[in-house]
Amino acid sequence: MSDNFRGKYRIDTARKPGWDYSSPGDYFVTVCTHRQQHFFGECKNGEIKLNAAGAIAQGFWYEIPVHYTHIELSKFKVMPNHIHGILPIGLKDGTPPAIITEIDRTLEGDLRRQPDFYKKIRAKPGSISMAISGYKYICKKTICEVMPDLGFAWHPRFHDRIIRDEREFKTVSIYIVDNAKTWDNDKLRDPW
Repeated sequence: MSDNFRGKYRIDTARKPGWDYSSPGDYFVTVCTHRQQHFFGECKNGEIKLNAAGAIAQGFWYEIPVHYTHIELSKFKVMPNHIHGILPIGLKDGTPPAIITEIDRTLEGDLRRQPDFYKKIRAKPGSISMAISGYKYICKKTICEVMPDLGFAWHPRFHDRIIRDEREFKTVSIYIVDNAKTWDNDKLRDPW
């Protein structure tokens, strides 16, 4: 059940209760644009044709492990209005992750100016939530600077799923790779 916050209902978290989202594992992530608008390009004949905004989104996805060295990239696909990707988290060489990045510092600076309520719900450094927040922040900032008339925005949340085993990893990987081929039947296809 949702709590009442300032006269409005707050949506319950979609995260698995008690799970540490900075712990090692494979995470299937879906990040959608605001109202599923087609900001990143179009699908035709089973192939995605990215536009400039889509190329920026794809380029910054490749940058995730540069800024979050404990996160690797696996299969991912930028679609017209969303991104699917598998993000494996692990500790390389047994050393702790470098979890504070320049993007995190900017977000942290913004957070210091927020009421205590927001500080309590902040994403944990090193978590999938922090990496996706940083990714969304730099994409939006760059796209809005380069294409100010586009009106680009992200959906405020993202979906994640903890991949439980090798079979599920393969199934999700095939789904991501084939996403453009199945676009006509994709439930995320139509803007709302």
